[in-house]
Amino acid sequence: MSTASRAPLLLLAVVALLASGCTTSTRADTVPSSEEQVLLGQITRDPYIEIVDLERNDLEHLVVTTRQGSQRVRYVLKPSNPGEMALNVHRINDRSLLEISESDQLGTGPQAGRHGRYR
Repeated sequence: MSTASRAPLLLLAVVALLASGCTTSTRADTVPSSEEQVLLGQITRDPYIEIVDLERNDLEHLVVTTRQGSQRVRYVLKPSNPGEMALNVHRINDRSLLEISESDQLGTGPQAGRHGRYR
């Protein structure tokens, strides 16, 4: 078989290999329900909020990733209370800030513990 006649077969094999890797389900397969679509409309009422991703979490709630200027903000569409049927928009706090206070022991060297040992 000549090189010229093998090229189309090789190309066909590469295309088949690439296509076989694309059969898994992706986030693009997430289809919002009619109630979720209404809530998505509320989120995007502001023209500067753009939805960039939709996915389902382990509880099958829709998680919406938005771009708001240079920030990415995530929301989950779920009932406010367990057992309720109506969905609401809840912002996901991806950046938790812990309150801290000044330590009176900073920069004072090792401190003796309760048993007289240094920590």
